[in-house]
Amino acid sequence: MVYKYYCVDCGNEIPGEEINFDLADLLGIRIGNDNASAQKGLERDEKGNFKNFVKRKTTQISARKLLELAEKHNVPLKHGVRSFFKITLKEFLTVMGENEGGEVIAQEMRRKKYSELRDALELVFQTSENRIVEEKLLNDWLKILAERFHFNDEANATIVQQKEEGKDVDPEIRKMHTLMMENTTNYEAGFWIEPEYFRSSSDQDIYTVRYSLHNQSAFMEDIHEPMSIRGFCPICGQPVIEGAGKYPHELVGLLGVQSSGKTSMIMAIIKELQDNFGYLGISYPGAPLCDSRYHIMMLNKELYDNGWAVEKTNASSNEGSFNISIKISDKNKRVTKLVTFVDIAGEQCYDIRNHQVNQEALQKYPVIGQCKLYILCSCIDKTGYGNADGENAIIPENALIQIATTIYERLLGMNRTTKIPPLCILMTKADMSPEPVDRPSAMNPFRNIKAHEKYLYKNQLDNLLRAYDMTDERNIRDPLDWCGRTYGEISRRTYVSMMSCSALGRSGVRYEGDLQNIVPYTDKGVLIGFRRVRIDILCKWIMEVLGLKTIDEMQYLLPHIPSYREYYTLGNNAGKDDYFSATEEDMKLRIIAIMKLFINHAPLDQAIINEFNKENGRWPGSTLSKRLKKVVETSGFVYRR
Repeated sequence: MVYKYYCVDCGNEIPGEEINFDLADLLGIRIGNDNASAQKGLERDEKGNFKNFVKRKTTQISARKLLELAEKHNVPLKHGVRSFFKITLKEFLTVMGENEGGEVIAQEMRRKKYSELRDALELVFQTSENRIVEEKLLNDWLKILAERFHFNDEANATIVQQKEEGKDVDPEIRKMHTLMMENTTNYEAGFWIEPEYFRSSSDQDIYTVRYSLHNQSAFMEDIHEPMSIRGFCPICGQPVIEGAGKYPHELVGLLGVQSSGKTSMIMAIIKELQDNFGYLGISYPGAPLCDSRYHIMMLNKELYDNGWAVEKTNASSNEGSFNISIKISDKNKRVTKLVTFVDIAGEQCYDIRNHQVNQEALQKYPVIGQCKLYILCSCIDKTGYGNADGENAIIPENALIQIATTIYERLLGMNRTTKIPPLCILMTKADMSPEPVDRPSAMNPFRNIKAHEKYLYKNQLDNLLRAYDMTDERNIRDPLDWCGRTYGEISRRTYVSMMSCSALGRSGVRYEGDLQNIVPYTDKGVLIGFRRVRIDILCKWIMEVLGLKTIDEMQYLLPHIPSYREYYTLGNNAGKDDYFSATEEDMKLRIIAIMKLFINHAPLDQAIINEFNKENGRWPGSTLSKRLKKVVETSGFVYRR
């Protein structure tokens, strides 16, 4: 089966069959990786590539067009079979033109003669930046295209033969030769390619390719950026994680203000999954998957592993956002999913001048609204960690409630089949809770939050209730009051759980040394790592909701992430996305799972629970009561046999 996946850069949902490959990579074209003095002043990204000059997508080709070119050149592309693939210079220029300006520029590129190659390149590499650097870039491209694409025609062979025989070259042949040398169709480059299809018996949908410029099969290599990736996004041209399209892809969004601990929390979650996978009921997840932010991801991992505070996420730009993707299977490997943890800065989504949600940002960064599970983060103590926190939040925490409710209202306003993702309200930096002091308050917001007796995480609610009663300090009670208000706002829109934990377990300290040689954090000569607080409980809950861990005492894997307004159906509707298709036993298991994982329940869930309770714990019979049918109808749900 081929699954849709998400580009973790542009956030768009993409059909699993759609993927791009970079012809420049396949042809061994590397531009802008040396340190020549002529390039002084050119800004590079963390990968060493030029910024603003060579767009990654410029030389990319879709899997579909790759198959079309192969067919045109009579090259059989079979699963796991190496084939030599040829491409003409005109075809290569056409791809560049289509990517940069559509068919108009593509036609211009096709019309260019070989002697006009520089003019053709200027059409796609136009820039208002440093002219000296642009000139160097164009010269590099001219040089490497001349090296990689070779002239190949019969007239050239005839001329060589006549010269070898001591004959004068026929003028007509020389004229034809000159014309052919100007035609970019007569210049070819080639490489070895080995496609991998989603189904080995199919030649329709390419998953990825291996390639080489060498004749020996031992030199075949995967696409690297710098670690293995599947290919590139057909929309934004950025790297696509390995496994995309092969497995279901779930986005887990951590939403919070700057310095609420989101990035540290993501690093702690990844570390917990790797260290305690057995306890969490999953298989060892391996290393994080490579994407465009691989370098900052690995930097943060090294900082965290050595006991230093992670780098702060840019709060105003999607380009600086942080995410980590990882492949996870349940312990029996019945289910495998790609899970991407996304750091969503609230500042991206909020207009501080007008004190309202920035609707344009929600459209510009679709990843914000594409998550299948949200974790709303707020620090349990507004004073934070000091040195490690950097800048203070530039939007009020109440803005998070506005952002979250806006996201959910948008989802609820879509068609009835739109899934409504669950949410966890997370109080971060729980190690900053005050020392126990008995100051019970009638205003404690957690006293009025009642969870079902089956709720597995009631002790987390109790922790928050005690934290409120332990102090009368406003810097602690204010965030906890916010937590209670947020539950009141969100619990009418989606399933909610609440927790508190700490990614560090102590104050974090910024690393001020050489980032190329990070040393462990010490205090008075003693190595001191981080002590994660209740991260295991958070990870357990996430894995259960994602259907990657069996729910305690049930040995039941959720077949899909619960949605607050799911349709219910019984009978022969299995496989339809707009229904929760189940037997009555399946429905019973799902409802019990909802009671164990979330504090609140949807109206239809509650109606079924009430029926269950009225029957003294027995599941209702095949005929629903009139009351339940009424709830089903008024809630907009469908229940079919």
